[in-house]
Amino acid sequence: MTEINFQIIVLLVVFWSSSIFIGWKFKDTSRSMADFLLGNRKIGFFVFIFATSSILITNINFLSQPNLNLDIGFMGSYLVFVIIIIAIASIFFQKKQWVLGKRFGYITPSEMYGDYFKSKSLQLIIIFIAVLFVIPFAGLQIFLSGQLLSVISNNIINPISSSWIIGSIMCIYIALGGIKSVAYNNAIKFLLIIFGFLILGLISYNLTGGFTSLNINLAKLSSIQETGTDKTLSLFYIPEIIKLNSGFNMDNAEINWTGTLIFTLILSAVGIYTSPAFSMWCFSSENPKPFASQQVWISCFLIGFILVFFVTFFGISGHLLGSNALVNDAGINISKFLSTSINKTLSSTNLLTSYGFAIKETSQWLFAILIIGAFAIFQSTASAFIATTSGILSRDIYKKIINSAATQEKQILITRISVFLIILSSLTLITFFQEIIWILNSFAISLAFQMIIPLIAICYFPWFTKNGIIAGLVGGFIILLLTDPVGHFLLQDILPWGPWPLTIHSSFWAVIFNLTIAITISYTRPNSIDRVHRQKYFDYLEDQAGIPFYNRYLIPAALTMGIIFIFFGFGPGAVIGNELFGSPKDPGTWSFGIPSIWVWQILFWSLFVGLAWFLAYKLGLSTDNENDVVALKDDFGDR
Repeated sequence: MTEINFQIIVLLVVFWSSSIFIGWKFKDTSRSMADFLLGNRKIGFFVFIFATSSILITNINFLSQPNLNLDIGFMGSYLVFVIIIIAIASIFFQKKQWVLGKRFGYITPSEMYGDYFKSKSLQLIIIFIAVLFVIPFAGLQIFLSGQLLSVISNNIINPISSSWIIGSIMCIYIALGGIKSVAYNNAIKFLLIIFGFLILGLISYNLTGGFTSLNINLAKLSSIQETGTDKTLSLFYIPEIIKLNSGFNMDNAEINWTGTLIFTLILSAVGIYTSPAFSMWCFSSENPKPFASQQVWISCFLIGFILVFFVTFFGISGHLLGSNALVNDAGINISKFLSTSINKTLSSTNLLTSYGFAIKETSQWLFAILIIGAFAIFQSTASAFIATTSGILSRDIYKKIINSAATQEKQILITRISVFLIILSSLTLITFFQEIIWILNSFAISLAFQMIIPLIAICYFPWFTKNGIIAGLVGGFIILLLTDPVGHFLLQDILPWGPWPLTIHSSFWAVIFNLTIAITISYTRPNSIDRVHRQKYFDYLEDQAGIPFYNRYLIPAALTMGIIFIFFGFGPGAVIGNELFGSPKDPGTWSFGIPSIWVWQILFWSLFVGLAWFLAYKLGLSTDNENDVVALKDDFGDR
């Protein structure tokens, strides 16, 4: 690239100016913390659907999935199930969290957990997890934006300086308008994100000559004998379910991919949803009506469709466009558009920008929109969690610990200052530790995933005690440190095993210990008085958000389908998909003219859409309430 084109300058100016304008528009509309942090619990139907959808589309799907397709083939497309499993998890918890927030006036998740378990210690742990999650998580998203801005500016601005520019812009519009500013910004960005995904797919279709051409050349790939690091045949199946060694090499930061690692990595991504700060988005909806539409039709169906077809095509086509030396040497590549040395790491923007520049000369406006769509993904996710975590800091630390007499205006001011401090911390982190920002982000998501145990306890099992939950979270945190690359980075050579032992992701090791400890302590040291307190909350939840009695006969079917779909869809049982619809070695046996593993992914994407519909609508886990939820208090903190 020799110059910055006019179109990208225009769209960037419009993009960031409109973000700040929306923040300014809502600057004076927030009269209370409930307004500023939750939009007065009145975020509308379509705004909520589009805003939350944009939050959950992260760099995992936009960058990591196609980069993995380029690195390990179709096995990387199992990351499609990240967005789907997050949607399935939200079906079980979102409506119940909304009911609790509406009924008792909770604004922050630490209020909900602290009140339910009657524990100030648990409140502090929730705050700790929220902050430890948001700084590296938002930091990676901002850094990816900075890398992208640096590339399109022809490296006139380096990635770190670009990150500081983007972080400053985000700080302005988040601090000005709070969650309403973020919600309306993200709703608009969602449309840009979807358009960006479609453009990527269409670019790859154009460069490879279309779907039929890709399939013909994929068949040719299967006949090439692979050697060394370049792969052809193993692109079409899961080579190994599990290995006895570690999943991450600390010396060269290489990942030892297996079916088990993919499976546990996908499960860990649920931490994006279970992170404390996302609960506030659940509280912000005017009613539960948007939940099912967002979960089933937007996340599972629409986004799942785009990922399984367009993004998979985008990533896989790279093997035919010059990135695979074996393919090039065999003379079956379509072009040498990509370099064999292209960066295939999970958070690299090389593949995205390479494809983007392919259309720059013929359609500069499409190129500009694609780049804006990428910015929208990174910024919508980061801004959503920064906005809510800043409220946790101001409300749960400043008001409850430092200044209990703080007025609403003072709390909003502290929230705005907290936005600045969070973004400053994230920018400082990427300035001095950019080499390890990816593993810090992975650790943050894994830590947030541990919150699934207290969330399950609140929504479904009142016999969990506060001591059990606290001990489980502490134990999970320790195990996470002992099995994660971050822990090995801190402890150096002390540990006798490597990160992600047995190629099982650290989040999974931690949550197993977390659950075991929580169950053991809750059963061995019950507290009857606290149980009576929790039971009242649980009974109200069952009345307002439980499965109706006339549908409870469907529960065994739902559980059976869920376990089977997860195990065979992207779990260890997915190896059946390697050859069920044709042998990877014999394209003549490919039932639908495409590799069996891709057919398997398409099949289970459609089955998960059906499961999501069954859970959300048929069982009623995400449908609107038949009875209105009567609020005991508009703001829990006022009492």
